[in-house]
Amino acid sequence: MIALYGWERVKNNGTNPWATIWNYDSLVAQLARADWNTAKLTASDVGHYVGDAHQPLHCTVNYDGQLTNQRGIHARYESTMLSPTYYLSQLFIVPDSVAYIADRIEFVFDYILHSNSLVDTILQADLYAKVVSGWNGTGTAPPSYYEALWLKTRSITLEQMQSATLDLASLWYSAWVDAGLIVPTGTTLSFESQPSEFLLRQNYPNPFNPSTTISYFLPVGGTVTLKVFSVDGREVMTLADDEQSAGDHSVQFNAIDLSSGVYFYRLSLGKFTQTKKLLILR
Repeated sequence: MIALYGWERVKNNGTNPWATIWNYDSLVAQLARADWNTAKLTASDVGHYVGDAHQPLHCTVNYDGQLTNQRGIHARYESTMLSPTYYLSQLFIVPDSVAYIADRIEFVFDYILHSNSLVDTILQADLYAKVVSGWNGTGTAPPSYYEALWLKTRSITLEQMQSATLDLASLWYSAWVDAGLIVPTGTTLSFESQPSEFLLRQNYPNPFNPSTTISYFLPVGGTVTLKVFSVDGREVMTLADDEQSAGDHSVQFNAIDLSSGVYFYRLSLGKFTQTKKLLILR
């Protein structure tokens, strides 16, 4: 996106999707090298970005009602209404099952788009609560305002809390899968957790300057090629072209001689081919 639209445009429209993926890629790398203490912190960072994106007012330019003469709605909805004084005790999560997320960036954009669709519900609830409580927006809102605001936003708030928890858990689970699945006790996770097919992982870090790591899993051995291409399809570097055994492998890619921009890296073994994007950012 930076290569296509420039940093200023991306920054002004929000970096949550990419911040989520950057931290996800870091988490995968930390888990893969058994850096458990750092992985705990990075997992928390992923949680921060996922949670933020499930708050609808974080997903709109009218984040505080400043465009509709509803200033302060952000704090009223997120901080005060959901404080111990009012309705924090009524929040709950229902146990659910995680899923492996193959296309993380699409996944993130999907839940951000859904959050954005709920913005009008909160803004309309704010107007309703003001009318019902007789509060004109000046000074401190009375308890009757928050009672009405909760009445109108309870269902979407519980829905978003549930979705945020499940989406985060699914991303954590996916990170375990992508990292190779070794848990701190030295045991191996079962069934879906252990890769059984070719797996080309997202490079880390990404974006990068000038070097990054590309890792992959081979269920069988054979002649492996790993090449980097420019966006116009021109081959710019060969990172591997040799016989490799089954299992996990990683390659260091130094792009010191390449210019900034989007590139593709392609892994091939027999009939199998998989391609992913990477971004060099000077």
